[in-house]
Amino acid sequence: METITLDERGALASRARSDRFFDADVDPIFVHAETIGDRFFFVSYLGKVHEVDLSAEKPRAVGSWSMVGAADAKKNWRPGGYELFAIHAKSGRMYVLMHPDGQEGSHKNPAAEIWAFDLAAKKRVARIPGNNAISVTAIQGGAPRLVALDAMTMGLVLIDAGDKPRVVQRMDGVAEAGTLIEMQ
Repeated sequence: METITLDERGALASRARSDRFFDADVDPIFVHAETIGDRFFFVSYLGKVHEVDLSAEKPRAVGSWSMVGAADAKKNWRPGGYELFAIHAKSGRMYVLMHPDGQEGSHKNPAAEIWAFDLAAKKRVARIPGNNAISVTAIQGGAPRLVALDAMTMGLVLIDAGDKPRVVQRMDGVAEAGTLIEMQ
């Protein structure tokens, strides 16, 4: 990762590059990233989470960990979608769209499940029905709530992602060919 700082005139003031933190030929990362402060999180095609710290002048790879355990690997669970994960900063939870039977080219498949992870523990804490989501975002603030885009109905699905996950509301047919959700 490279950071570039411009001066007041728009000219290059500084440039800094992190050490290599993933191998694009073996396990590329999705372009989508989520943040908590200066911490950036990326997800790879095979289900690794990579964290990069941008608080200093030079980006620093903090580490990586796998979301897919041995039992999940047997069913070849992989992340997929367009906006495929969201972080709820207050709870420290990350929600990732996942599908079984992953293979080369399945990285845009809709979610069979949404996996919830405790970022501090680097551990899955819940599995939520996927609602055929291809995009997900977290509503920041109080308890974790997600808005997912259902690829089958082109509808929005509001999900209470707390201790007892449940669909709160659906609104189908809001788009013809949506791929991303933007929250204000």
